[in-house]
Amino acid sequence: MPAAEVRRRLVLYVGGFDPRGPAHYHRLYRDNARQQAAVNGVAIEVGTREAVSDHVARWAVRRIDAETGSVVETRYEFLRWDDLVRAHWPANLAVQVVQTLRTAWDYLRTGAMGHMRRLDWRPWSALMFPPLMLVVLGLLLPAMLLLLLGLGQSAGWTTPWQLANAALLALYTGAWLFAWAVDRRMQFQWLMRTWVFTHRMAVRKVAGLDERLDEFAGQLLRCCQDAELDEVLIVGHSLGTMLAPAMLARALRRDPRLAGRGPRVALLTLGECSPMLSSFPGSEWFADDLELVAQAQGLDWLDFTAPSDYCSFALVDPVAAAGRGGSGSGRPKLLSARFVTMFPPARYAEIRKDAFRLHFQYLMASEQRSDYDYFEITAGPLTLGGRYAAQAGIRNFRRGKRPR
Repeated sequence: MPAAEVRRRLVLYVGGFDPRGPAHYHRLYRDNARQQAAVNGVAIEVGTREAVSDHVARWAVRRIDAETGSVVETRYEFLRWDDLVRAHWPANLAVQVVQTLRTAWDYLRTGAMGHMRRLDWRPWSALMFPPLMLVVLGLLLPAMLLLLLGLGQSAGWTTPWQLANAALLALYTGAWLFAWAVDRRMQFQWLMRTWVFTHRMAVRKVAGLDERLDEFAGQLLRCCQDAELDEVLIVGHSLGTMLAPAMLARALRRDPRLAGRGPRVALLTLGECSPMLSSFPGSEWFADDLELVAQAQGLDWLDFTAPSDYCSFALVDPVAAAGRGGSGSGRPKLLSARFVTMFPPARYAEIRKDAFRLHFQYLMASEQRSDYDYFEITAGPLTLGGRYAAQAGIRNFRRGKRPR
């Protein structure tokens, strides 16, 4: 069998900052695999979900191509850390506001915010909007209202004072409605919780996270000893693009030849947002992890983003963004998912209105065949590196281009 072909694969999936557990993601994979299989003209069977351990769930995936007769067996393992997410998911709005403002201030005063803006203004603007609106709605406009009220009373205004205050009140109400509408599209409360958690990661203040990453690294090492596997594919989505390389780096420190023998080892990062972590002082440990993974021999690392996804740093090299590089390995290979090619124009325009939904498109089916296909990557007959070997990585992406 050619080196790029796969008959048996293991997927180790590391999700983002999401309190929803394996039941949600099993359902998401099953339903979208069915849709994508119909588009591609193949059959994909997704088995029932079962618990392997407290922190690992799995399900079987079987892809059948009736035309060629080929069958690919995939074991899909969901690496759980949703319990840690729930422990850092404040429901109290006041607590969330304080945490958001404190995190934003830390990023501003340390220069991390400026660094992220220079990398990609789109996620920077998404991060800056909530604290800015909190300041405007919580401090600036109420202060203006009180000031105008005081001036009107001292000057003995009647009708002009009433009109001015009515106009300011209308402006204040409009600003709240605008913020509410934007939050519905961008899920800013979710984004802010993610940012606060990432800040704690940078300074190593997330209890249990190091132990969980060590556990995941051990799981990876055990899986790479399975001689029947052709590929071990590690997938990280959203904040999982920080955890997946960190897990892989820990495994490489324990076994530097991990990717040089046995099944092909590959890392797939989707909707990468790691500069949220690597830009903050104190995160040098993460930069070390990224550099180690980039330099590992025999490893494939592909990074897919989309400029229309404001929750990711589109086509930004995470290793270079962390101040490391020069390995000469060409890893990661940066590619665009090009969501625009997956749907008819009207449908794509509708999906783009929901930024949160768009950020999950990396894990979902398309309505048209496209180069990026999550289900061909995770269940198809080619290794990750083999599938995209002919595509050159994208470098020097022009930030002023219209998002696609």
